[in-house]
Amino acid sequence: MQVNERHQVAKVNGNKLTLVEPIHYDVQAKHHWTILSFVHLSEVGVENIAFEGNWLKKFVHHRSAQDDSGWSILSLNKSVNSWVRNCRFRNVNNGLTIGASAACTAIDLVFEGNMGHNSVDAAGGSTGVLLANITDLTGMHHAVGVGGGSTTATVIWRSSYPENTCFESHSSQPRCTLLDQVTGGLSDGRAGGAIFNMPNHGRNLVLWNYNQLGAARKNFEFWPAKSIWWKIVPPIIVGYHGAGTTFNKDQVQVLESLGKAVQPESLFEAQLELRLGKLPEWIAEEKKKIKAQGILAEK
Repeated sequence: MQVNERHQVAKVNGNKLTLVEPIHYDVQAKHHWTILSFVHLSEVGVENIAFEGNWLKKFVHHRSAQDDSGWSILSLNKSVNSWVRNCRFRNVNNGLTIGASAACTAIDLVFEGNMGHNSVDAAGGSTGVLLANITDLTGMHHAVGVGGGSTTATVIWRSSYPENTCFESHSSQPRCTLLDQVTGGLSDGRAGGAIFNMPNHGRNLVLWNYNQLGAARKNFEFWPAKSIWWKIVPPIIVGYHGAGTTFNKDQVQVLESLGKAVQPESLFEAQLELRLGKLPEWIAEEKKKIKAQGILAEK
């Protein structure tokens, strides 16, 4: 097991440490936790740029280094309170990776042109990353999602991708990921990750009001006996709708309101309002923008 989280320290009083936000584990001395500082950048922002690569071939997964990473655009590493906003990516293999970071946001991103390898992911043990309004029109092999290094507390909010792909969950123990008001496919071969790093996702993968595109799947499995490439610890599924998919109930931790969306519409928004007392203005502005765009990732 590998567990690490990146947090901001609120105060230190003797041997008592107070963090700005809760951690996601029951800390016990017998597990020999340690506290370390890490060198990082702060308030790095990339905005309002159209990135265009020259990936024009038909993508084949792991066929070549060019397929997998020939036109890789942005990598935000060891950064906190940083962001990528209002950018377009065309004909690229890898759009954006946020690695070994905390409290970062990627928002209002569009992927178009030729299908490539990855769109956007939180990876490398990042904590508290928000991936919001990510629109993948290409059907990247791995859609918006999470990578390894025990990446924790990622929120994928109001994003979309075509029916031919699926959210990324690239093994090496990502945990506590919320897919909230996401529209896209459910392809069990697209999560990613090496066999020795399985499962694709650990505890507390939450699909909240997930709108599935494409054909219905019957008794869909998250831990199938016949597949070595798709292993997800039983997730929490609430308000899953769209295609009429059903699930193997033995492989789901919670299954509520299958086939019909629930209230609150967005779990992320409801929790944010509970924590702050009211929703920040940018949430309403973003929802208006998403509605005006009217973009649905269909392929």
